[in-house]
Amino acid sequence: MTTPPTILVVDDEPAIRALVSDVLTSEGYRVRQAGDGEAALRLIEQERPAAIVANVAMPRLDGVRLTAILRERGLVIPTILMSAAGEPPGHAAFLFVSKPFELDHLLAVVERAIATPGADQAARSAADD
Repeated sequence: MTTPPTILVVDDEPAIRALVSDVLTSEGYRVRQAGDGEAALRLIEQERPAAIVANVAMPRLDGVRLTAILRERGLVIPTILMSAAGEPPGHAAFLFVSKPFELDHLLAVVERAIATPGADQAARSAADD
């Protein structure tokens, strides 16, 4: 029996965190939750997730900075950023989900991110060209 992939959901809004977590759990993923990027980093030290779904704007440490810190540490973890404010500059579209989002779309993005590890880096490099 294989262990299901772990997804780390990072959002300062408890309702959004719970909604995303419930949907991912119902699809068979193992889910961990963090209220901001600092808490996420602590969880990642304990267990490296298969993917991260993180809000862009959060207090203390936002999703964009969280992604940058992971890269600085040499950790390539597919990260899907969510925001109601539009797409952050420099991020590939398939790793960005606008709020409010369709749950099916979010699931498709998570599945794609897990299926192609490192694809977010390749897409970012292509977008920078």
